[in-house]
Amino acid sequence: MQDDDFYTLPGRASTTVDWNEYPLHPQPDGRKHDGLPNYPSAFRVGNKLWFLLNPFSDNSPGHVGDLSDRAPYSVRQDGKQVGKGQLSFGMASVKVTAKPSVIRLALTASEPSTANEFSTATDTVWTMHTHPQPRAVIPGSWTCFIESYVTGPFVPTQKCAVLPMLAVSYHVHGLRLDGFAPAGSQQISVDVGHIALARAAPIVSVKVRVSWDRGRTWQPVKVSRTSAGHYRLAFTAPAGVDPTLSLTATDAAGNSIAETITDAYGVGG
Repeated sequence: MQDDDFYTLPGRASTTVDWNEYPLHPQPDGRKHDGLPNYPSAFRVGNKLWFLLNPFSDNSPGHVGDLSDRAPYSVRQDGKQVGKGQLSFGMASVKVTAKPSVIRLALTASEPSTANEFSTATDTVWTMHTHPQPRAVIPGSWTCFIESYVTGPFVPTQKCAVLPMLAVSYHVHGLRLDGFAPAGSQQISVDVGHIALARAAPIVSVKVRVSWDRGRTWQPVKVSRTSAGHYRLAFTAPAGVDPTLSLTATDAAGNSIAETITDAYGVGG
């Protein structure tokens, strides 16, 4: 299931929206709603980190996918595990120490083939640098929250720091509505950037592999940079395969994302 942003259209206006464009994969939330609170996808309040994730989102801006509670996650601070569990309504939180550190968030998600024909499993690891920022404040149109057992479970606040989490979108050229692309030359446009409000260091590296056998064997994919944060993937696929994609991207500050999408889409005849 996919959910869209809230937005306002002028009278008699029309719009076209694509749904469930493969590959499906985890997308941070961080949508900017018209007239409603906007939540950063990853933020720090004091020494607590919060993550808002959607395991099976498509690639249209503003869309978020299934808030699956079947997606286990783990969090490590400088290599030491500090939290693990399963997403609850797409959310995860963990306490960390006050020292500047490197956070590694790993998320594994799977869906039955009856829910999605393709992109039924993903493994994503985000690496983010963080440190206490007691004076950090986000714009008034955005809201973080803290837990309070006195006034309620969540209390809104602008006093928080957004984490430098990376996000990726894919656009398979020639992809049909049924999730298949023609066999032969494959062209995929990839956008790599950061979640809204994050300090965005330039992307310095994008590497991609493809597999026809769900990751048992791999071959490299040609990656061409078309402009800042935008890339073109090229490889040749035979008919009848479901490409599994593995992407790793890193920014100049050492933050990264490593994502594997099993059977990302289909290749027809």
